[in-house]
Amino acid sequence: MVLQWAAVVGEELARLSAPVKLSFGTPGAKDVGARVKGTLQLRVAPGTAVEFQHLEPVIVERINTFFGYRAVARLALRQGPLPRRAIAPPPPRALSVAESNSLKSSLDLIVDPELRAALERLGRAVIGSNEG
Repeated sequence: MVLQWAAVVGEELARLSAPVKLSFGTPGAKDVGARVKGTLQLRVAPGTAVEFQHLEPVIVERINTFFGYRAVARLALRQGPLPRRAIAPPPPRALSVAESNSLKSSLDLIVDPELRAALERLGRAVIGSNEG
C-alpha cells in the first residue's frame, strides 16, 4: 500500500500524506490477530489534519477497496513533515532522423542481436536525455 499510496487515495491526497503504520486489534479484543478493522497511522502535512478528518470515511473506503476487505476501520492522524519523494526523470525526447541513423550505423558491427538492441535502447536514452 505504501508504494501505491497515490493510486489508493489519489494524487492530491498522496502529496499531503504518507501512511506510517497499520495496526490490528488491541489486547483482549475479539479480533486480535485478525487483519481486519485496523488503525492506519497517517502522517499528514501541517495544517491539513482537519481536511483529512473530514475525508476519513472516503479514505478508509478507498483503502479497503484496495485491500478487498475491511482492513482499516479508522485513521490516526499525525501532523508533521512528510518524507521526500523521489521525482522520476522526464522521459527521453524522440531522436531526430539524423541522430537515429547515426546511432544505428555505430551499432552495425555488433553481431549479437540482443546486445545490439540493448545498446540501441541505451543510446536512445542517453542521446534523448540531452537537448537536441
